[in-house]
Amino acid sequence: MDLECAKTLLKNVFDGYSGEKNDLVLVMNELLVKSQQPTHTSEQVDDRDLFQDAMECSSDEEVETDFSFIKDKTTKRAERILERPAKTNQYHDEIRFCHPNNSRARISNATFKELKDTLNQWLPDNLPEKGKTVKIPLTEENKNEILERCLIKDKENMQDMEVIIAFKKGLLNVDMEFCYKVALFDKKKQLFLLRTGGNKKGAIKCGYTKALDIHSYDPEWFVDQSTLLSHRVYWSGLKEIVNSI
Repeated sequence: MDLECAKTLLKNVFDGYSGEKNDLVLVMNELLVKSQQPTHTSEQVDDRDLFQDAMECSSDEEVETDFSFIKDKTTKRAERILERPAKTNQYHDEIRFCHPNNSRARISNATFKELKDTLNQWLPDNLPEKGKTVKIPLTEENKNEILERCLIKDKENMQDMEVIIAFKKGLLNVDMEFCYKVALFDKKKQLFLLRTGGNKKGAIKCGYTKALDIHSYDPEWFVDQSTLLSHRVYWSGLKEIVNSI
């Protein structure tokens, strides 16, 4: 089948589908990713290799972070786990940090020990993932930009926060600034903040509108405070950093 025939077929499918058109886009993204990957199994993978892969995607040199602002390393509040949502969930390819007995409870922060223990108990799998998540090399300039896009305006103070790790997530185009998946650290509260910062235009195009009214310091971005869902490479990178502190 040539390109023109494929275009005609896809147009007929879109015109004839009565549901949400974004559902078709998500399915097409998933099929594309699967077609570009070898068959995967659920065998455990070495998360250090995943972190190294993300590092190799970054061409800029990162600034070295002094983590001396993390002073409380012993407090632990509750048990947490890293798990994939149910297979029926459209975000099954991502992994969330959540309560072991109530995955619907909103968990958006963690103490150092809480996060470290959870990451070290996690056994990463090798299930296929949709879209792309690429590590952002941290510089002094873009750390401020990340904070502006991922903190709630007039509620969270940029001076109280440090960027621990940040990834850029897109759909088909890895350069598309659809959203950031970040781990920040609140120096006053001694807590990690695990959250998504989203581009408003990109979110609307993908049919996601529920958190657009939580404004960041960047007027084109919003803050999603729900339980963080992110790809395996994000959690592997965060695990590498936390275990180095």
